[in-house]
Amino acid sequence: MGRTQQDLIGSEVIGFYSDSVDIERLREMTQNFDQPVEMEFHLPRPDDSRIPVITASRPLPAPLDDLRIVTIIDISARKSAETQLQHNYEFVVQMSNTVLEQALDLRNYSRVLEARVKQRTQEIHDANLDAIYTLAVACEVRDTDTGGHVRRIEHYTRMIALQMNIAETDAERIAYSSVLHDVGKLHVPDRILHKPGPLTDEERVELEQHTLIGERILPEKPFFDLARMIARSHHENFDGSGYPDGLKHDRIPQGARITHVADVFDALASKRVYKPAWTLGDAASEIHHGIGRNFDPQVVAAFDRVIEKGLLQPFCLLE
Repeated sequence: MGRTQQDLIGSEVIGFYSDSVDIERLREMTQNFDQPVEMEFHLPRPDDSRIPVITASRPLPAPLDDLRIVTIIDISARKSAETQLQHNYEFVVQMSNTVLEQALDLRNYSRVLEARVKQRTQEIHDANLDAIYTLAVACEVRDTDTGGHVRRIEHYTRMIALQMNIAETDAERIAYSSVLHDVGKLHVPDRILHKPGPLTDEERVELEQHTLIGERILPEKPFFDLARMIARSHHENFDGSGYPDGLKHDRIPQGARITHVADVFDALASKRVYKPAWTLGDAASEIHHGIGRNFDPQVVAAFDRVIEKGLLQPFCLLE
């Protein structure tokens, strides 16, 4: 922290922080002294710079139960890697857009160049997929709770789409587009994204902005059209009670309706810092409770067929 032992010994930790949000988080932790706490936070330096850390604290058993052990891990390297991943994604997207424009120009060339056009088009497709998965990995780095979340979402959405008799190529497009549904969370502050307790009304409004931010982040190219729609609309409810646009029924893009079911199921069936994992049966029952309100009945019916045929494995609950 750039401080001497004399600065630290006997001092209250809260005295080193000036931000009101940071002070409130520390007060919440001390008020719940007998509870274990694990969160992403930071240590302040005298020059106002910050050291990003993960801190975990546990109370000791009796007769030392008035004490706790606090472990602090420096995650500066992880944060640097996250920033580098974002830069890499932007570079890949820029290169992908350049290659795409070149490929479109090749459409006017003679038949002699037809084979080259096909090859370049495949390169564009592969480059765009690389961009998608690079950014999806960056999202996972932000949120360590999700683990294999995006890989499961890709699998679930593909299986649901196929059970809805959607063409295989379109089901594949929905699947790889769905992995970017939460890309907007890259701009959600860690104090909200990793908050172990319930969000305030102001924090919830800020979190819900990730749908609009996700749409703006993705390139305005045809390849990303579906991913942009899913990023914006995957929290729309079938009855119009969702956000950000209050769409209902068929006005919600089909890929977003499919992703909504897959996303909620995976969130329920996966362990989080604020809850244990639900059983597959309980998570599926909760999806059924939302038929017609949160979820498209046709999508849920297809999801039921995925479960009945055992198509969730081996991805289900993969951590």
